[in-house]
Amino acid sequence: MKYLTKKCFDYISAQIFSRLTIYSQQIGKDQVSWALISEHSSKVLLEMLQKLEDRNQNLLEMLQKLEDRNQNLLEMLQKLEDRNQNLVTNYLIEGIYPSILTINRNGFRIFLDPRDPFISVHYLQSLSWEPQITSIFKEVFETYKIHQLDMRSRALFIDCGANIGLHSMEAAKIGYEVFAFEPEPITYKFLELNRIINGLQFKSEKLAVADVDGVLEFIIDTQSSGMNGLLKSKSGTGRFKEQIDHLGRFHSIKVDSIKLSNYFGNEIRESNKSLLCLKIDTEGAEGEVIVGARDLIQRFESYLIISEMHLDNLELVKQYDLLIKTEISARKYITLRLLRFMKEPIVLNHNDSSTWHQYGYGDLALYVSYRDIFKF
Repeated sequence: MKYLTKKCFDYISAQIFSRLTIYSQQIGKDQVSWALISEHSSKVLLEMLQKLEDRNQNLLEMLQKLEDRNQNLLEMLQKLEDRNQNLVTNYLIEGIYPSILTINRNGFRIFLDPRDPFISVHYLQSLSWEPQITSIFKEVFETYKIHQLDMRSRALFIDCGANIGLHSMEAAKIGYEVFAFEPEPITYKFLELNRIINGLQFKSEKLAVADVDGVLEFIIDTQSSGMNGLLKSKSGTGRFKEQIDHLGRFHSIKVDSIKLSNYFGNEIRESNKSLLCLKIDTEGAEGEVIVGARDLIQRFESYLIISEMHLDNLELVKQYDLLIKTEISARKYITLRLLRFMKEPIVLNHNDSSTWHQYGYGDLALYVSYRDIFKF
């Protein structure tokens, strides 16, 4: 700073002296009072130097503010880096990062499990998952919304066998209050990651849904999480013990299970919700889920149950049949369809359950209401 000031002083002094000399020669005044000129020029120089110093001081203050601002930006970047690192660390799953990231047609960022080629490959092909199911619970919501006020606080979506949360995210975006249940530990972490990364506020639980509160044996398919399910004997439903013994790719763990009626207790009645959408994909234990949810289902004015139907799942057919007979006696309107991927839904005769299996595999969609407001 002192060096800069001295250079400026010397330069300005030389310029003033040169100009005064030329000026004095032009007007023919040889007796210029150099002492007076020197005194005046010194004052001018001091004023100019003071202005330079003030300007430099302002520049230094601006530089300090920029430095402080940069420091704040660095701190913010560090916080973001720490947050991202925590997100990755918290969901670092047995040394495998959720490395498949895609954005679907609704703008959701979806992390797919790279160890699960079945779901990951099928999802990447169309950037959607079981659209025939999504369209039904969306249409029910929109149709019912026309006849109800404050729909967002009155519609409940329960996802049993939520996997990585593909249906739960869609339901939350539509406007349902969502509860997602997934018992398999690694798959549940992907569910949570997808919920958090998309800023969704629905409730997720690492629980199996069944007809008992307790601890059950759960079979994991190492090649496809979509095939995971509760273990049952040949006299019941669900996965058979022989699949562990002979196929090799299966192993079992213990998981906590709940009955939906007990889980929700009196909460639903007190909150005055009127529409329930129950999506069930539990690989053979769908009937048990309905058994454990029967008291809950009865609390709703209207409900939609969408359940995967296997050809050998007699318990599911039995429970649907019981529900339908109960609702017929209550004089409710009933619609039953079989949903199939890439095919038109089939209207089923809800009075004759023996005919339901003739169309093969699909998802049974049962809609029940006191009002004849919906025909899908």
